[in-house]
Amino acid sequence: GKVAVVGQDADIGSCQKIAEGTQLMTVYKPIARLAARAAELAVIIANGEEPIPDLYVDNRSGSMIPFFMEEPKSVFRNNLDSSVIRDGFHSAEDVYRNSPTPVKK
Repeated sequence: GKVAVVGQDADIGSCQKIAEGTQLMTVYKPIARLAARAAELAVIIANGEEPIPDLYVDNRSGSMIPFFMEEPKSVFRNNLDSSVIRDGFHSAEDVYRNSPTPVKK
């Protein structure tokens, strides 16, 4: 049988393998969105305020840990262009370097 190969962080090697069809998918965490949210939170903290978390997570130590949610994206062969390439995380030239033709959805 076949085993689906998946990964996370949308590194260039994984994206190339997805384009080639040898990896099913990767998880992409949009850097610009993460950086913008981190900057917003840093400004709040620098102003002496406490940011309001999206929710709290119980880490089983008796402490409730503030959690700030950012939605990751699943990247498959049919959405490479509309995710990592559109966001400028990787260039189309780099992603499709080993593939004869870019796959369009």
